[in-house]
Amino acid sequence: MQHHYDYIVTYHLKTKNMSLRKTFYALSALFLLTILSILFIDVPLAVCVNKHFADNEEIFHGVTSIAEKLSGFTISKYLVAFVFVGIGLVVHLFKTNIFLAKPFYFIGLTFFFSRFSTGLLKNLFGRPRPDEMLHAQQVNNMFFVGGSSFPSGHTAHFWGFILPVVILFPRWKWLLIIPTLISVSRIMVNDHFLSDILASIFVCLLYSFLFHKLIMEYKPRKK
Repeated sequence: MQHHYDYIVTYHLKTKNMSLRKTFYALSALFLLTILSILFIDVPLAVCVNKHFADNEEIFHGVTSIAEKLSGFTISKYLVAFVFVGIGLVVHLFKTNIFLAKPFYFIGLTFFFSRFSTGLLKNLFGRPRPDEMLHAQQVNNMFFVGGSSFPSGHTAHFWGFILPVVILFPRWKWLLIIPTLISVSRIMVNDHFLSDILASIFVCLLYSFLFHKLIMEYKPRKK
């Protein structure tokens, strides 16, 4: 089992580094889409969801609830970070080599900072949630009024975990179905605008790139 794990890690570390150009293009696209969504899509989409899909909220809430329980969200929103960084420390100490601990550090730290940053940004931007706006009959884009919608914490929670895993193991791209489904669910229950989702994915990709450079691509100098 240990040899199998060593082989997986070794194989990955021999693959290409994350492309700066491709990551920059992806981040730029997400940033632009977030702005366009705020200006033109968020409010009409929220009104449409409220009008046509309000009766299906239980289904989408159920999807989110199941995912929360499976990811340990109900125990602590940082549980994934603690587990992966903890495993990384154990592997690092017992193997006395950071090489095998890198994937655990990468996933754990990417998740933690994605989740933590979106929490700070929520307080900074203070955007009300779509359902709050609709119930108050104030259907417009408002920021800095004490809300907690932008960006989405749930989106950061699941993208911040799955995205670095897929970056490490590209053949597991199908796992992206999970955070995508959660993201759609958050929109369909009017807990979040589309731009809240896109902004969180931006944050997760940014931290994935930074920690991949700092951890996975770091090579200590030979003495």
